[in-house]
Amino acid sequence: MVDGDGTLASGSGAVSVEHGVAGEYVVTFQRNVDSCAAVAAPGSHKTTGPPAVPAGIANSSTNGSTVTVLTRVVQAPGIFAATDRSFHLIVQCAS
Repeated sequence: MVDGDGTLASGSGAVSVEHGVAGEYVVTFQRNVDSCAAVAAPGSHKTTGPPAVPAGIANSSTNGSTVTVLTRVVQAPGIFAATDRSFHLIVQCAS
């Protein structure tokens, strides 16, 4: 769980989060995650961070020991704006 401000709120395996620009988070893990499946979804933390409303999207990609997560909200039909939102990130590796 990562809060909208880039704080690592909970979870295991992740060691840090870099949040330099709106709607972009780079989560660093203890190991290489290139051969792992990474899934991100908007979600709120029960004590901090803005809610994931209006409904938003989160997309992820891996690079070595990092996963980049992009969070977006729909501002008008077909327009996805970069917005800081809390999210859940699941990274599942075979071994």
